[in-house]
Amino acid sequence: MSKQLYVVNGHYYFLDDETGKLRRVIIQDDAPIPSEDIQSLLALLAKLAEEKNK
Repeated sequence: MSKQLYVVNGHYYFLDDETGKLRRVIIQDDAPIPSEDIQSLLALLAKLAEEKNK
């Protein structure tokens, strides 16, 4: 599953490669981030950093 993120006029959008639909992303500063999401994000960033440094 791959998503491409785009910023247009200060708004964030992603293109879903599975459905082909464009979706707007709304960011909430006050929303708590679940610990499972943080762990998954860190794993993804570590994988991307490893691939970049090969």
